[in-house]
Amino acid sequence: MRASRLYWTAQSVGWAAVLGALFGLAAATGGVRGEWTPTSALVGVVGSWAAFLSASHVLRTVVLRWRDAGALQLGLAAVAASLALGALITLAAALLSASASLVQGEAPEWGTLGASAGSAAITGGMLMAWALAYVLFTTAGRLRQSEREALGLRAALAEAELASLRAQVNPHFLFNALNTVRALVATDPAAARRAVTQLAAILRGTLAAGRADTQALGAELDLARAYLDLERLRFEERLGVEIAVDEAALGVPVPALAVLTLVENAVKHGIADRPDGGAVRIEARLEGGRLRLTVENPPAPRGAAAAGTGSGLRLVRERLALLYGASASLDADLGDASACVEMILPVPRS
Repeated sequence: MRASRLYWTAQSVGWAAVLGALFGLAAATGGVRGEWTPTSALVGVVGSWAAFLSASHVLRTVVLRWRDAGALQLGLAAVAASLALGALITLAAALLSASASLVQGEAPEWGTLGASAGSAAITGGMLMAWALAYVLFTTAGRLRQSEREALGLRAALAEAELASLRAQVNPHFLFNALNTVRALVATDPAAARRAVTQLAAILRGTLAAGRADTQALGAELDLARAYLDLERLRFEERLGVEIAVDEAALGVPVPALAVLTLVENAVKHGIADRPDGGAVRIEARLEGGRLRLTVENPPAPRGAAAAGTGSGLRLVRERLALLYGASASLDADLGDASACVEMILPVPRS
């Protein structure tokens, strides 16, 4: 339903209900002066309904005019307009009653000044109550709209940040992989050709993964295995691989290319600078509705860790924060015996 149609429907039904109840209560308690007939009751209710409908619409214009001027100015404008409209409705009712009496050849009953003032005050109070309700209703609507806009802006910003991070992940991987191919070109051209073939296959997988925010852990591990196979051409027996993953964890969605980034980091800092190499161990298991994934490798030689920029771990942390907020974490334990990176993610409910 359009806003204008909803407004007029609520206005019409609301005032009809309020005034019908008031006239019924007045008739039941003997508060109506003069002869009470169904016709006069209908005329009174319809006339009052038209008067209050018109007055509240005028009051709406006043509220909208002063809504942004501040609470004090809005309150004063609403009170003044309500009292003025209440007095106008009371005066109009008195004139109509007097005209009806004259038409019937009777002397009009003007009532007392006090009664008229009281009637005007009651009418003005009803309009003030309407103004308050209208202000609260429209304010709540504006707040909801502001919240929706803020959520939309935050979502758009988060999506833009994720897109930026995804764009950084692919070059990060590509540069490291190309370094492997470059190292093989001079020492083993045949292995370099095999590396180029493997790199092309890996790039197809990373390009597909890079278009999504998450993908299944199993797909991530396939990319990690392919990357490690590529690196084995370079490091040969210096690079060992151990993978221990719960089968139930393979379908859990993880940030796309996050595992690959952690594995790259392990090879770059834990294997490349060590003459004797070492093993990269990947372990993943489900624990209490969470996925715990660790990538462990030998510690970097003394002084080598300082040469890194830490961009790989930073990219993964930022993506975790955008995708999961405080529900996910990434911790690095750089001990003397080994270096271990642990990523903990919530498991979506099926």
